[in-house]
Amino acid sequence: MSTVLKNDEDDGGFVFNNEDTQPITVTQMTLDVSYTALSTVYGPIIMRVVNPVTGQSTGDYHLESVPAVPGQQYAFAQPGMVIPVALTIPAGSQKLLPIQLVGIHTMSIEGVNPVVTVTLRDVTTGHASGNTVINGTQLSWSCVVTFAAYDPNATSGALVAGDACGVGGN
Repeated sequence: MSTVLKNDEDDGGFVFNNEDTQPITVTQMTLDVSYTALSTVYGPIIMRVVNPVTGQSTGDYHLESVPAVPGQQYAFAQPGMVIPVALTIPAGSQKLLPIQLVGIHTMSIEGVNPVVTVTLRDVTTGHASGNTVINGTQLSWSCVVTFAAYDPNATSGALVAGDACGVGGN
């Protein structure tokens, strides 16, 4: 999965590891979501939780209504976003819960790089022991705004590294 933020859709996910001898079901997760320099001119910004078996959405969460961060231009953040899920993880195994960003359109503002961060803060499970360890796991996508002209002889920079916004499929 690429961490370079691109327009339209970005894919990621959280891997849950069940070290128990019994299956466990994640029923809810709490996320902190933030983004900088994304445009809503073309439509909503959606964070989609995807069923790993069917590939279908289990919930779409509109991020365009996330509150602005006071004193920071183009920055928005929502801590404590509670998301219901139904993810059963077999005993002694791992399972990926895919997360998609849909409707992404980066802004080209010199000195402001677009970024989206989703931090997993807590999960609720159907497990009686309640032993859940979360270490602030993050998904993060970003790209670098550059107004540099393409130089076929360049050996460094965002264009060469593939981190530039809106270039090469970004």
